[in-house]
Amino acid sequence: MEERRKYQRVNVDLPAQYKFPPDSLSSFISTVVNISAEGVCFISQQQIRSGQDVELQVDLDTSEQVSFKEKDICQ
Repeated sequence: MEERRKYQRVNVDLPAQYKFPPDSLSSFISTVVNISAEGVCFISQQQIRSGQDVELQVDLDTSEQVSFKEKDICQ
């Protein structure tokens, strides 16, 4: 099957947390499983609707963390 993505995805195994703004009080443990220049794929324990706001914080192998705010959710 031919790959149709514009950017190549890279498989990773990075610890992360996500939450649903504006309710920033609850966050959930997750794992990022792949990433590209246009997106990130992570494991969620909650159902995420297409178009739902999600804030994802990824723990890198350094002392830094990266945060994403996304609306385009594909399942």
